[in-house]
Parts: sequence; structure tokens; C-alpha cells
Amino acid sequence: MILVAGATGFVGSHLVYHLVQAGYSVRALYRNVESFKQVKSVGKFYGKNFPGFHDKIEWVEADVTDFETLSKAFAGVKKVYNCSGFVSFDARNRQKMIEINVLGTRNLVNLSLAKGVEKFVHVSSIAAIGESLDGSPIDEDCQWIRTRHESWYSITKFNAETEVWRGAAEGLKIAIVNPAIIIGPGDWTKGSPSLVATINKGMNFYTEGTVGYVDVRDVCRAMILLMNSEITEERFILSGANLSYRECITMVADRLGKNPPRYEARRPLLEIGWRLAKAKSMISGSQPVLTRNSCRTALKQTSYTSKKIEQKLDFHFTPASETFDFLVNSYIKSQVV
Repeated sequence: MILVAGATGFVGSHLVYHLVQAGYSVRALYRNVESFKQVKSVGKFYGKNFPGFHDKIEWVEADVTDFETLSKAFAGVKKVYNCSGFVSFDARNRQKMIEINVLGTRNLVNLSLAKGVEKFVHVSSIAAIGESLDGSPIDEDCQWIRTRHESWYSITKFNAETEVWRGAAEGLKIAIVNPAIIIGPGDWTKGSPSLVATINKGMNFYTEGTVGYVDVRDVCRAMILLMNSEITEERFILSGANLSYRECITMVADRLGKNPPRYEARRPLLEIGWRLAKAKSMISGSQPVLTRNSCRTALKQTSYTSKKIEQKLDFHFTPASETFDFLVNSYIKSQVV
């Protein structure tokens, strides 16, 4: 039996699809019935060749922050995928990120140790990897150092990894993946999938920052390969391509038949933008569209290398053109009533 924590999230929903399609027995955690919506929609993104996959999963209501209910979900479990996590660049959500990203991971690791789990694969983030000191592409050996510029998301993802490494020191076999920005279909109202809906409405501004991107299908494939391998106590960056934000937006716009962005949003404009967004969110109570950290990230020139997993597992990433084809085609199909 395989346990998937965070099964109703972006990565988790795709992972359970691939696991069930491959014939694995899957027990998946959910917090409420509403969270099933994304999982049920995932099958549609992959066509009609595997209908009803949602019903092939053993669903268990449990919260990673509730040790008692979580413990019951571990009965008979031999392998654990931790896809749980809360993503936000709003400092007001720091307590929720601490609870889910750090304490939730701690609970999963402790139960895995107590229940004799054979292997634990953890989804981290490039946000938990440090900067390159010489300007070369960032790899797994770059040390993360906390500064006043780090977001609470980055801090909690790093601390979550620390819990996994602690579990390894206590005898748990583990593997960690650090995905770049994950591209794939999902809930079109949040996360990276929401970019498609935004561009479809028209987007005139771009930034010249660069970052790594990876196909959600590659993330799932890498996790399954690592789970079934003898590799333990290793972390792997998953980045299929380093692209500028302008390139990314343009590829989506072209596939939607929309005009590409024309104007560069430079630092002064972004500085004004995040302050206005913060003021608006304080008045309305809503999440800010821009934050200081997201604007800083949008301007950074960052590149990553995935040579480690390419060499260790003979892993080949999906070309960016195919990734964006999958993303936009899925969006277009989802809009057809």
C-alpha cells in the first residue's frame, strides 16, 4: 500500500493518477469533500483512456497536522509520498505554512519511522536550495542560507527538508525532489495553472527575470522512479528548462492565439505595484496579487541544472514546447462546455 499525502493538491492529484494508472494500490489523504474537485478533473487532462480512476483510490479523511487521525491512515502502508504543502508569498500566512509544511512533514516522518515504512519520497522546492556563489547554474550542493529577503515559504520548505533529513538519520530511507516552477493543468484559478487564464484575458507586461520550469508529468515520473530505486538520502533538482518569464508568457500567448506581452515591467513599476497590492489586501482582507518577494523573484536571473537526476536515473525531461502544448490544450478543452 502506498500513501499519498497532499493527494488533492496540484502535484498530488497528478501523482495519484499516474500511480493508479500503473496499477499501484493507493491510499490518498483528503481534508474535505470540496478538495476532491481537482483530483476528479485530472483524468480529463489525460484523455478518456482511463475513466473513473478516482474511484480506484482508497480515500482517507485526515489532516497532516492532526497526528491521531493521520496515524490511522498508516495501517499497512509501506511507501509514502509527501506532496502536502501550502504555498504563499504573503507573510500573513506564515503560521499556516509552518503548520502544514513543517509540522505536517514532521508528523509524516515520525509515523513513517514508527510504522516501519520502507521509503519516503518528499516534494520540496527550489525555494529550499541556496544560491550559486560563482554564477553557475544552481545545483543540489548549493547551501541555503537564511537572509532577511527569504520568504516564509522558502523558510518553511527548508525546515520541512530538515525534518526529512532527520528521519533519514534515524533510519528512514528517503529521497527528496526540488522542482522548479511546475507547469501543467490543474485548478485554473490558482498556482501556476492560473497564469493561463490570466494570459487568455490579455497580458501586456513582462519581466526579464529567468527561472527553471518543469513539466508536472516529469515530476511524477521522477518521484515514482526514485521510490522504486535503491537511491536513498539524496535530493534532486527537477528543472527541464531555464526560461525567462517573457518566454514563458509568450509561449502560452502564442498557443492561445493572443498577443504576446509588449511592455517590460521594471523595478520602479513593480515596487509601486506590490505596495498598492498590499494596501488593497489590507483593506479588503484578500490575498495580494503582488508581494515584495514575488516581485523580487520576477526580476532575478536564476538558472538550475538537473544533471544529477539525468545521470543517476538516465532521466530525460519533456521538451518545453510539449509541456506548454499539454498545458494550453488542457485549458482550451476545459473551457468547452
